[in-house]
Amino acid sequence: MRKNIAILLIVFFACVTILGLLKFLEKKRSAREIMVGFGAEKVKTIELRNSQGHYIFKKIKGPLDDEKVWKISEPGKNKGYYNADSKSIEGILKAITEMRFTDIATENPEKWKDVDVDGLKSIKFVLTGPDNKVFAIYIGKQWLDLERFYSRISGKPQVWFGGNLNVDSLKKSYDVWRSKTLLKIEEGNIRKIIIIKIAARPSKIITLINTGSNWENASGSAITREDIKPILDKLKDFSASEISLAEKSIKNIQYRVLVELKNGSNAEFLFGRWFQNYLLIGFKDDPTLFVIDEKQLKPFIEYQ
Repeated sequence: MRKNIAILLIVFFACVTILGLLKFLEKKRSAREIMVGFGAEKVKTIELRNSQGHYIFKKIKGPLDDEKVWKISEPGKNKGYYNADSKSIEGILKAITEMRFTDIATENPEKWKDVDVDGLKSIKFVLTGPDNKVFAIYIGKQWLDLERFYSRISGKPQVWFGGNLNVDSLKKSYDVWRSKTLLKIEEGNIRKIIIIKIAARPSKIITLINTGSNWENASGSAITREDIKPILDKLKDFSASEISLAEKSIKNIQYRVLVELKNGSNAEFLFGRWFQNYLLIGFKDDPTLFVIDEKQLKPFIEYQ
């Protein structure tokens, strides 16, 4: 009798162990299935909500772009889409689309608030992919090892441990998300450059026309390309130091530059003195002002 009881106990504990193992493996299996489902290159739009604000990112081709680039909009604050820091966005996309969630922290919705995945203090990251497929994730507190974080897939009760993502990279404000690259215009795409020196007395207008084979001024006289090479080089690779947070307008506009492109679009910017050797520069139809070193604008300032 005792022998039979012992056998039954062994069988019972074996069954409990097997059931526990099966449940564990089921969780592991489910964990491996909880992933984005499409690659970073398939993402059409990104929506991000963090403690700094609400942002929409789209990969689109603007009138001055040779190809599609990531642009950012801030709903309710800034109209339109402006160039974003594409390198940072691509890095985050790669990390999120390749994430695997291998451990479940809890399946109790009452615990969501404790780890900030309830949507109130969470970072919310929403990806829209092919066929308008949506993947939304709430990212909450970092775990004790600081390498993992609590996360929850929208529409599911499980809270997962996520990893391989720098959570701080998602906490940036609008001005940090913006690209500091102002222009990248190839010479062959330019039809005309107009420089208006407002500060000069009297004001002075300089017109540079690309005929295809050479450059001319407004009167039709030939211009040596070497003379305007600094201007062309700057338009090809034009970046700012930072975005101005203190100043919202250029109080002392000294120069206006208009670049007409062969495709019919224009790039127009104004700049003026800010302090010491720094200038403020602003673009038409863009509310953002950038801080730029005076040396970068010397090609426009010094050309006669």
